[in-house]
Amino acid sequence: YLPFQFYPLREHARVLANTAAAVYPKLPIRQGLRKLGRGAPHAFAGSTLGRVLLQAAQGDYYFFALHDDLLVEARGPRCLDVILEDVHYFVDCHHVGAFEGAIKYANAQGRVRLQRISAAQAVLRLEW
Repeated sequence: YLPFQFYPLREHARVLANTAAAVYPKLPIRQGLRKLGRGAPHAFAGSTLGRVLLQAAQGDYYFFALHDDLLVEARGPRCLDVILEDVHYFVDCHHVGAFEGAIKYANAQGRVRLQRISAAQAVLRLEW
């Protein structure tokens, strides 16, 4: 597997679950997926694509989506809603962890709250 390549979603989800179980064998799988997600910003920043995009970013906050299923709405000076649609895997754990990791990566303290809309749609409120 190569980082930031496109793989079938079913395979991607299976690899994430297997990795979480292997890296965090004493945790329930969803907690392991959340912790695994927290490392996503560092993995992204360590890639060529990540370095280029992060260097191009301006402003107090930024998000880059590699798909059209993510919408960001500012709710205040330190509050964003990330609206996820058609996300069929681990929204309540891996995705939450990835945004927790993004807040930490930005050297901020904050939290991520999940509002589940449907099985494949959710709103993540980021406050820092």
